[in-house]
Amino acid sequence: NVGTDVETSLASLALAEQYPFFFAAGGIHPHDAKTADPKSLSELEEILKHKKMVAIGEVGLDFFRDHSPQEKQKEVLRHFINLQKKIKKPLVLHCRDAYEDLIALFKEEIPPPYQGIMHCFSSDKPMMTRLVDLGFYISFAGPLTSIFWPTAKLVILRGLKAKSKLVSSLIRMVWPSTTKVSAVVLILLITPQTLG
Repeated sequence: NVGTDVETSLASLALAEQYPFFFAAGGIHPHDAKTADPKSLSELEEILKHKKMVAIGEVGLDFFRDHSPQEKQKEVLRHFINLQKKIKKPLVLHCRDAYEDLIALFKEEIPPPYQGIMHCFSSDKPMMTRLVDLGFYISFAGPLTSIFWPTAKLVILRGLKAKSKLVSSLIRMVWPSTTKVSAVVLILLITPQTLG
């Protein structure tokens, strides 16, 4: 279960403590980066030290919606990249219309390979290949059901080796672009073995 601020990160941790088969992640979503302050970042650092908190996130950059100033989003992501170095937990990354900025920020802070997953990937195959080469995993989920996601981007799914060793495959309930029904979407974690 993923948290996107202090409150939801604590709620995710509470579920993880209640059920032995649940694990949690915590962070500040880029939409909420404007609310991040030293107190909330310090609280999250303590929460993330818990043994049931297995990842940092959902964190990242979103220049499509711009709910928070871009520089503030970068500042908050930089904080979590440096926290990752300290506590050694992978990142669950949200990125929209900001992939070049995200890669540049990582390169400024730490050398590859990076530890994290690009949640709900929404770019193209060349970007996917670059991210995988840097050590990131790639997930496909809800955006694949959107009528706003150009069909051309679906070609990134073509040519993936069916016999590849996927690190993990999960089936999760997500809402498709229509509001009439829900759909089950296979979330693929793309790894170097999948591309190679």
